[in-house]
Amino acid sequence: MNLIRKDHAIVLGGSMAGLLTARVLSKHFQRVTVIEKDAFEERRVVRKGVPHGHQLHIVLARGLQIMEAYFPGLTAELAAGGAVVSDDLALDMCWFANEGYRPQVATGLKSVMLTRPFLEKTIRKRAAEIPNIMIADGTRVAGLCGDSDGQRITGVRLAGRPEQELQADLVVDTTGRGSKSPAWLAEIGYPQPELEEVHVKIRYASRLYRRPRGFRTLIVTGGQPPFKARQGAVQPIEGERLIVTLHGRGSENPSQDPAEFEAHARALLTSDIADVMEGLEPLGDIVTYNIPRTRWLHYEKLSSFPAGYLVLGDAICALNPVYGQGMTSAALQVEVLDRLLEKRPLNETFWKPFFKQIARVVGVPWQLTVGEDFLYPQTEGIPPSMPGVVAAYFRRLMQVANGDSRVFQALFNVMHLVKQPTSLFHPNIVWRVLWGKQPSAKEV
Repeated sequence: MNLIRKDHAIVLGGSMAGLLTARVLSKHFQRVTVIEKDAFEERRVVRKGVPHGHQLHIVLARGLQIMEAYFPGLTAELAAGGAVVSDDLALDMCWFANEGYRPQVATGLKSVMLTRPFLEKTIRKRAAEIPNIMIADGTRVAGLCGDSDGQRITGVRLAGRPEQELQADLVVDTTGRGSKSPAWLAEIGYPQPELEEVHVKIRYASRLYRRPRGFRTLIVTGGQPPFKARQGAVQPIEGERLIVTLHGRGSENPSQDPAEFEAHARALLTSDIADVMEGLEPLGDIVTYNIPRTRWLHYEKLSSFPAGYLVLGDAICALNPVYGQGMTSAALQVEVLDRLLEKRPLNETFWKPFFKQIARVVGVPWQLTVGEDFLYPQTEGIPPSMPGVVAAYFRRLMQVANGDSRVFQALFNVMHLVKQPTSLFHPNIVWRVLWGKQPSAKEV
């Protein structure tokens, strides 16, 4: 179908979710305006609106597939700019988890390792080259405009003296964790979406180093729940640099002090990260970022919602970034929007199937990450509902994956959001999990 349906769409927020949304809307609207409160700079710098931009970022396989589909040649362009493209991340990883090392076996899953500012700038440049996309940075939105009975959003009010109105057939909020959608909707009489919140109490600390020649390995050292929460990763990125990111929970949080930062690395369950750091030249200060909580706003449960308005990305579900699934989750949500616009008119009930399908998309990474978070006693909230036998199965699967490459491949596909968690219950995988051999300490 792919017909231009309406005149103008507005995207609130110019981060990854917003830029991908704008790309999709450019297929269906004559004009698309991206409104971003931060002023973009030519340099690759971390924006104020993306406070975790200093920390480690990776584009998972499914997210990269979607981004490449909407921006053909993106992977090659990122590689040309210095990003480290892994044709098979499982072969380029040294990953310690569940008291042993994961297998280094071929999975066929391509990923990209780079900084968030570089990825955003590259995609923003590509989006700005699309003739019907206009990016308005350094612009603040004061609120929504609606029709007289409040049944439809008709645009936004731009902050200023005096305020200006910008009309649109559709407004999409992709402003992330700081989304004002619940407050704005309450102002015009709509109920608040149900909030599901988990207090994870995680602190990140990251530092850049000069990368040794030829270094291309992603090193990940996990914790050992329930009590050993210190974790870390080393990732090669553009500019011949490495980023070392350490994180912990509660009393095991990393510090900005260089000596304490190095001590945190040495206190991990393996010396892999500390060994790499030894003798490296630091390229900047240590930058920290706190993740007190994750949240999911259940818009799909609302009985009423205005036409002409949608919410997407972290503005709906802000995942724990430790697991690296946020950008891929946003990309999957954008795919949902694209498919629906291909099939359905943008009418008063469009929001119902949209939010219903978005809930199915975000439910997978939410359940995966929250389930892992609740292995640590610092986590507060309501654990995901899971029968005891299923929880026991997953605990064993995580152990068996260290010694069984087939089980690991299945798990890796789920973690990269390429396959659904139900794939882990395929009879061949179940047989290997239940009757397979777990590696002994000597074998790992």
